[in-house]
Amino acid sequence: MSTFPKRLSFLFALALLLAGCATAKAATQNSVPTPTPVQGNNPYAPQPGDSSLSTDTATYESTVLSQTGNNIQIDLAYRLPNPCHQVRVVVNAPDANGRINLKLYSVFEAGKPCTLMALATPLHAKLDLGSFPKAHYTLFVNDTKAVEFDE
Repeated sequence: MSTFPKRLSFLFALALLLAGCATAKAATQNSVPTPTPVQGNNPYAPQPGDSSLSTDTATYESTVLSQTGNNIQIDLAYRLPNPCHQVRVVVNAPDANGRINLKLYSVFEAGKPCTLMALATPLHAKLDLGSFPKAHYTLFVNDTKAVEFDE
């Protein structure tokens, strides 16, 4: 086999390899966390169409916890990069140590320009976490300790 066909075959194989890597990287950038269900009501859970959107941060501000009977509700204050972003909250079930992790982030259409400015006041997301077995719990939002409570 002459040198030219060998080089051409090598370049073709290299191009296929690089194309596969680029696809894997793009899929990682737009991956949406998979929620572990909690029995409460989360209107900010990831949506079926989120995989076609880009993800970004949502800045966590504070948490107010309230309890009605055995039901735990939280009010998360947060900020979005701009009003064209939509908030998402993934609520994970408590681990063996009573740690409840919430992932707060935003989704947006990458190719759609947004000329709106970020809001001056925080936005609020109200979630019903449901009830938990009797124990001590610590709620973390984006790895920041938010609040502790006993059920």
